[in-house]
Amino acid sequence: MTKNLQRLKKLKSYSACALSFIAAQQTAHAEIVYTNVDPDYNITQGNVFDLDLNNDNKVDFIFTIKNGYWGSVQALLATDNPNNKVKAFCHTSSWYGNQYVWCNGADALDQGDTVGLSLDWTMNISSYWNSNNYEFFTQLANYTTYTYYGSQSPWLGAKDKFLGVRFQVNSNVLYGWIRLDVDSKLNTITLKDFAYNDEPFASIIAGEKSVSTSIQNPDLLKELAVYSYGNKVKIIGNTQNLSSATVSVHNLMGQLVYQTQLQNSSSEIELNDEAGSYYVVSIQQKDAVVTKKVFIKN
Repeated sequence: MTKNLQRLKKLKSYSACALSFIAAQQTAHAEIVYTNVDPDYNITQGNVFDLDLNNDNKVDFIFTIKNGYWGSVQALLATDNPNNKVKAFCHTSSWYGNQYVWCNGADALDQGDTVGLSLDWTMNISSYWNSNNYEFFTQLANYTTYTYYGSQSPWLGAKDKFLGVRFQVNSNVLYGWIRLDVDSKLNTITLKDFAYNDEPFASIIAGEKSVSTSIQNPDLLKELAVYSYGNKVKIIGNTQNLSSATVSVHNLMGQLVYQTQLQNSSSEIELNDEAGSYYVVSIQQKDAVVTKKVFIKN
């Protein structure tokens, strides 16, 4: 098993600051933390590569290429944390006239795609494919001479495609991207660069290396308060600024539990969670998004 954590810690990283916003009387400072892998790093068959995205001495994702079943070659992604996941690749297949939807592989994103709360996520496909004893893992790609299997992988022969990722840091979830090339016959996976948004639960654009201030809407960000009390979420802001804004509430697994359009300056959302739990409230108006984590307790 080859370990590469120390090598990645020496890579050049840099950050760019974004505008702050007021939420529940607290200022959040968002940064895109970008790492350029220079030179590009090749992951080859038979090796295992450990990736620490935020340099905290914890492995976030494990890459490996191995021989699979019936002469196939598999590229797998694994993790020790069940809250670490990748953007799911969903596709349909037919079996005896019935249509099935499968979301058990990793999707290949294009530059400009959004990585955030609303995506489908995966990282625990059937143990049928697992011979390395990974508890949480998914398939990046599968190569075989049988087109029935090979045609289902968007990563085969991919150039400059992005893997959308979410990973846990303490009690927070961060979103990021990893740019890869993948050989058409799964001989090599080339890691080029990666980035993540260090603001918890805030989305990132695939290929984004710094937070752009051009998409910020000062009117939406001005004097906006989001807070919780008991099992309710309260949103207070300027009537004109919040008109037609959309509020979405997700749980920490990324599942949408509530969504509506705001009509006035004050809105109250009631959530019923007997055990009590954290939720993520997102308020979006055009390209501007404000995100706040709240705790709901009955």
